[in-house]
Amino acid sequence: NGPKRTQDVLLRIERGQFLTDQMVSVRFDHGEILRFASNSAADENPTVLFIGVYPQFVNGLRNAKTVSIEVQFYQEGTRVLEFAISGLRRDFAVN
Repeated sequence: NGPKRTQDVLLRIERGQFLTDQMVSVRFDHGEILRFASNSAADENPTVLFIGVYPQFVNGLRNAKTVSIEVQFYQEGTRVLEFAISGLRRDFAVN
């Protein structure tokens, strides 16, 4: 939950830069590949990417053990980021 009562999914990296305003592909466990629009941060921080359609994304997280996100990086091409989320808290708010 954001400071202005917004609900956002954000992806943050320590090194590198995301391409801004791109479509990202997401797979929960071995399910179908879903496409989500993404936006850059308001302050144009290239290490943060907001992933759209919060309710759909969160519903995918609720029962998954892994999530894979295919995202494009500046001068690095496309990469797949894989996360083991089996220990993730599951009480996300969806309005």
